Amino acid sequence: CLLDKRKKEDEGIMKPSAIPEAPSAKDIPRTKLSEWLERDVHTKVDLRMRELAEEKAESENIPYETAYKALSAGGPLTIRQVTSTDRKHEVRDLMKARYAHKNYPEEFPYRCKCIVVFQNIDGVDVVLFALYVYEHGEDNPYPNKRTVYVSYLDSVHFMKPRKMRTFIYHEILISYLDYARDKGYQQAFIWACPPLKGDDYIFYAKPEDQKTPKDVRLRQWYLDMLEDCQRRNIVGKVSNMYDQYFSDKSLDASIVPYFEGDYFPGEAENIIKELNDEGKKGPGGSKKKSSSKSKKSSDSTNGASLVPEKSYKDGGRDPVMQKFCGAIEGMKESFIVAFLNCKSAKPENLIVPKEITEYREQNPSQIVVKMEDGKPTRRKRDANGNVIPSIDQKHVDRLGRPIRVLDDDTEEIDCEFFNTRQCFLDL
Repeated sequence: CLLDKRKKEDEGIMKPSAIPEAPSAKDIPRTKLSEWLERDVHTKVDLRMRELAEEKAESENIPYETAYKALSAGGPLTIRQVTSTDRKHEVRDLMKARYAHKNYPEEFPYRCKCIVVFQNIDGVDVVLFALYVYEHGEDNPYPNKRTVYVSYLDSVHFMKPRKMRTFIYHEILISYLDYARDKGYQQAFIWACPPLKGDDYIFYAKPEDQKTPKDVRLRQWYLDMLEDCQRRNIVGKVSNMYDQYFSDKSLDASIVPYFEGDYFPGEAENIIKELNDEGKKGPGGSKKKSSSKSKKSSDSTNGASLVPEKSYKDGGRDPVMQKFCGAIEGMKESFIVAFLNCKSAKPENLIVPKEITEYREQNPSQIVVKMEDGKPTRRKRDANGNVIPSIDQKHVDRLGRPIRVLDDDTEEIDCEFFNTRQCFLDL
């Protein structure tokens, strides 16, 4: 009976039953992407913590161990991928109809991936950061072919030490873009748009003292991250959608990437509707006809001939692009385009500022090697020039059992809480 069992345990005759260890974030299945990110981030965090500890020890005249312990108040980080599903983004009706003459696609398939970051705080794994990305692969039609879209990013500020928050979140994005370009993606798109007051992107409850960044600050946050990518040779040219697409008079709207949740699809539909409505009103009404006839008669009298403006279908300026220029000119820097240094990258898309080139020459150990013969290479080096080990190694769990690493490009990872950002908001 239970009493006899307890008595024998107290007397040391029988060993007490082991209390099963509670599940943790580490028990969430691993993927190739999560392994890539976790290894990169852990390496960079470790180096950064050592640098901060050395600075603290020197400035406060305390032992290095004491300084490091004071900084590393937070527990270990765990990075996991909780969603990887195939989806389709259907093109809206007016866009589809307007560019049907160019065989514009009816839909764009993509792979939705969600990455979350946990930190063990006081013995509990707390989710502090989440990122949604959409990957449009080789099988996608243009203009989305081989592009990635950073859809949503959100965090809560409980990370310890707090001064490491930006550093860690930047390193996650840098590592992801490195992963994307190593897989052959050519461009990354980011819409730097902070949520409106009272709105949330992923986490529905935040501390009252957590501030929401303004447009300028958020945009600079992304640009600082991309500058680090340039230094490491992960990213080449960094531009914006206005300069890359909308201001080019030779392009029409069918050349602009069409992403789920982005500003362009909704605004393009509104602009096309407005143009269609204007077209319907144009020829109608007796006053307009009279005015038109009067002008034509006047032109004929003066011997002038009217040359009709070239239609966008015949290579003329696309009115949709014209209107878009006016709509986003004041916020054009928020629509970021980064050219990834992948194997098929064009030389003109890898041009970087002079200071970046000089940094690369002075810090060759920071350069990340490109793909070779279509196979990803992971000969990345740490700050000391040491080669970082490959992810192709055997993993065992806490019970010593082999861990299977999922292929996030071919296997479906379905999580009812994170399949969409709305799922988590609705909890």
